[in-house]
Amino acid sequence: MINLLMKMSDTARITILFSGFLISSILTFFSGFLWFVFFILTFSFLGIWIYTNGKSTKMYLNKLQQSLPDILNENSFAYDDSYLSFDFLTGIAINQQEKEIALLNRFNRDDKFNFRKIKFEDLLEVSIYEDGGLVTKVSRGSQVGGALIGGAIAGGAGAIIGGLSGRSQSNDMSNRLSLMIIINDLQNPYHEINFSIGQIEKMSKIYQMNRNNLNKWFSILKVIINQKENESNLVR
Repeated sequence: MINLLMKMSDTARITILFSGFLISSILTFFSGFLWFVFFILTFSFLGIWIYTNGKSTKMYLNKLQQSLPDILNENSFAYDDSYLSFDFLTGIAINQQEKEIALLNRFNRDDKFNFRKIKFEDLLEVSIYEDGGLVTKVSRGSQVGGALIGGAIAGGAGAIIGGLSGRSQSNDMSNRLSLMIIINDLQNPYHEINFSIGQIEKMSKIYQMNRNNLNKWFSILKVIINQKENESNLVR
């Protein structure tokens, strides 16, 4: 019975279980000496409803998490590392051997990802934004944000944001963390990845995790930009 219910759409499954719960609840009060039977039946419907909803939610989340590797495999993109945003709407993956980056985005969770592949040399700039304000950036043809930024990066993965943003230091809450990538493409020059949306305490574990993920990918893209910049300088 459970397997049959799980094959149904969420609407159909919830409708059937709610109807059974409602009918058995009513019969509990009007069934005379059989009230106990319908009372048990009522809670049976309720238990199945809770269990199947929980299982359906878990299956849906697994499907969303699998959507990134699925689209990468579909496009034959072998990757060394990847990241899927917490809202399941944007992603990034890197192939070091082929010197390629995959950028993914979609407007709704149930949509198929738009897949975009770029070469390392097409990466022009990467920036960290917190609460709409620029924290730091690195770009081709420029210094890596100055000595202060370089020192913060050298100080550890968690030092970039906390050490550079004055607004971050004076505010205990964060509303948004994002990574902005600028690409050498006039038609579609940027790609944004959200690492956190919604008010989160900066001392919380989830904020620290999001910040560390953001710093990691900023550092990876920074290294790529620096390497391509050095290669260009050697050619000159």
